Amino acid sequence: MPRLSEVDRHRALGLLQAGLPISEVSLRMNVNRTTIFRLRQRLHETDTTRGKNNQRISANTARRRLSTSGLRARRPYIGPILAQRHRHQRTLWAQEHAAWDRIQWRSVVFSDESRFCIDHADGRVCVWRRSGERYQADCVREHDRWGGASLMMWGAISYNDRIGPVFFHNRRAINAQTYVQDVLQAHVVPYTAMHRNIVFRQDNTRAHTARYTQQFLEQSNIQVLPWPALSPDLNSIEHLWDYLQRRLDCQDHQPQNAADIEHSLRRHWNAIPRHFLQTLVYSMGRPTSWCYLSEGTCDAYRSPLATCGKTCGYPHRIDCPVHVVTSRFLRPPLYKSFTGPGSPASQLFARLPNSSGSGSVQLPTVEFHVRQIVVTGDSPSYRTA
Repeated sequence: MPRLSEVDRHRALGLLQAGLPISEVSLRMNVNRTTIFRLRQRLHETDTTRGKNNQRISANTARRRLSTSGLRARRPYIGPILAQRHRHQRTLWAQEHAAWDRIQWRSVVFSDESRFCIDHADGRVCVWRRSGERYQADCVREHDRWGGASLMMWGAISYNDRIGPVFFHNRRAINAQTYVQDVLQAHVVPYTAMHRNIVFRQDNTRAHTARYTQQFLEQSNIQVLPWPALSPDLNSIEHLWDYLQRRLDCQDHQPQNAADIEHSLRRHWNAIPRHFLQTLVYSMGRPTSWCYLSEGTCDAYRSPLATCGKTCGYPHRIDCPVHVVTSRFLRPPLYKSFTGPGSPASQLFARLPNSSGSGSVQLPTVEFHVRQIVVTGDSPSYRTA
């Protein structure tokens, strides 16, 4: 029997919709009744009348098609496993702090712990070799799968200062008692006594959330910034740990034991430039706003396309809430959609809360120069330079 063309398939479906039975349709189309039955079944399952394409393609063909689409094989971002409740908590926290200005972030002391190993394999070390030289001695990087000697380091940063560091040679020894005695009493309490209106930021590890630690913080009148669980991507001090690890990797003489790591970290910690600390503190606006706009997912570090003007109050290359919301929608083909009331950008902008937690942020008179597009004032306009 002949194979049904696309026109005949639509004609057969039309006869079925007219109420004719499958046997009658098969006689009129001169095909087996099983063909008509499978045609109707395929329409209900796949919403199409086309058959399955069993043509096999090679892996190189798939790579070429992906490459022509602008896709490249890259290392994935390693993020925490976020459940629905975690994303909800992150969204609520970001909604409350998305409109904080730089003066409010300057009053926050960011603290965290990090583990440093002698043998640290992060995938950044590359070798230049020819084909077939993979296993040559000078192309092999020997690596201890357990990382060798290591130690834990606690540190804190603020807008102008570094607090610490504190080293723990035994990771399991970090509990509520040692955290209070070696960290809070020795470093945090003296710092808060010399500075007013300080907000202390810490994560939700067991030593930090223990009742003993919470009671000490209340007795010492230390204001703690609430922090959502599983949110290391929102903490700017994480970039500082990467900065220190890069300095360790660039040393001429690599550390051989935990004492060498501690000596090197102290030296690099004391040499951290102040402008780098200020950049880390000012950068809190971007991940916080993106976390709110992405509804708590790990989407906190997209590169903005716009740069705020001087009238915005934020320095160049530092993101503000206005900057983040507008730059997200200044992309083709959404240039013109930004220019009218009810546009996606204006609707999302109305959702962004202000610092008091109520109402919405008002769009200031700021010029954004993005690809020959200027957005000015309360009524953004679209024009090419």
